[in-house]
Amino acid sequence: MAEIGKLPVAPKAFRFVAFETYEPYCVAIYEVAQTLLEAATTDMHKATATWARCLLTNEWPGYSSQVNYVEASVGRMINAQENELQWSMPMAEAA
Repeated sequence: MAEIGKLPVAPKAFRFVAFETYEPYCVAIYEVAQTLLEAATTDMHKATATWARCLLTNEWPGYSSQVNYVEASVGRMINAQENELQWSMPMAEAA
């Protein structure tokens, strides 16, 4: 269990090299910003702490046993109302 607390040192830089496999064979290098590396390191610490707690307690997070409701977004509701109004108008008014 002690190994879980010993995480590797965060990298100083993390780069992706992207290249095209067809002409003109362009190449680009992308470096992950320090802010993203720090956020990812925080996420990694949180995940390993959760994992350690699960190993100790044998209680694992999962899906809720309750009924979960999926709601329409506000934009979707407005769109539905606009469509309903459009369909309820007589054809002469809609034109």
